[in-house]
Amino acid sequence: MKLQFEVLLVAALLHGQCHSSAPPGPGPFANVLLQQPVAGAPRGVDVDGWKRGKLCDVSKAPYAATNGSNATAVLQRAIADCGGRAEGGTVLIPAGLTLVTASLWLKSNMTLRVEAGATLLGSQLRGDAPLTYARRNSLLTVAHAGLLNAGRCLRLTSNQPAGTLEDCAEWTKLENVVIEGGGTLDANGDFWWKKGTKDDINTRPVMLDLMWVNGLTIRDMKIRRPGMWAVHPTFSDNVRITGNDIFTYGNGTDGCDPDSSWNMYIARNKFSTKDDCIAIKAGRDWSGRMVNMSSQNVLIEQNTFLNGHGVAL
Repeated sequence: MKLQFEVLLVAALLHGQCHSSAPPGPGPFANVLLQQPVAGAPRGVDVDGWKRGKLCDVSKAPYAATNGSNATAVLQRAIADCGGRAEGGTVLIPAGLTLVTASLWLKSNMTLRVEAGATLLGSQLRGDAPLTYARRNSLLTVAHAGLLNAGRCLRLTSNQPAGTLEDCAEWTKLENVVIEGGGTLDANGDFWWKKGTKDDINTRPVMLDLMWVNGLTIRDMKIRRPGMWAVHPTFSDNVRITGNDIFTYGNGTDGCDPDSSWNMYIARNKFSTKDDCIAIKAGRDWSGRMVNMSSQNVLIEQNTFLNGHGVAL
């Protein structure tokens, strides 16, 4: 079934299944509602923004990634070289390259540009998605890292975290991140959800697990085969997700799930999923109430739903 959503405005005060009389939780960075449609990452406002700052073309020296190779180390080195710079930078995967990769962690002030005709392909080695403290199925827990990750917990306060933000003694937080280029992000994640694997929905890797980003743009990408949810902005603000083609077919593989995030614009995407196309979340159960961070000011419009459960709150 093809379903076109023309306009859906959601001003959500979701806060971990608390009673309606409880106050909505705060935002991840500031309690400021931005005018819609939000701009997203400053580097993404201009279509040529990726040309600003340092360019790290992974097909060239000193990276020299070759087609079909496992390029994890090369890609993470390029992210280190071109990310986190005051002037900004771009990691470029040019057309014609298919690169296999384990989990990657992005940095601030950077563009990851996977051009049309290029593919980032997830590794099928379980150890290539290391365990990390993240939100899975709306619970903070220890789970496998995503294909692309943003903020992360550097140090836990306990070997048995209880599902709160305070269980992490040190979080990294990012700003001004763009994922674009028209190419393919393929998590190659079928084995995570196929019957007979030991991983449940609370530990499987989310594909784009983008925690703690202030200013995020994801546009014009082909997003394929996540192990769990495909796009998961969490504890993020000023997020713009437009023009993507998101295809999933595994159990529990949602399309786009904003989670405890403020000021989001989701538009002109095409979804074909096995579960929710879009689901707005803010944690759940005891973990959600302890974190107490709301989702607010989400505008969803002009998306096409081919398969899946539409929009859920």
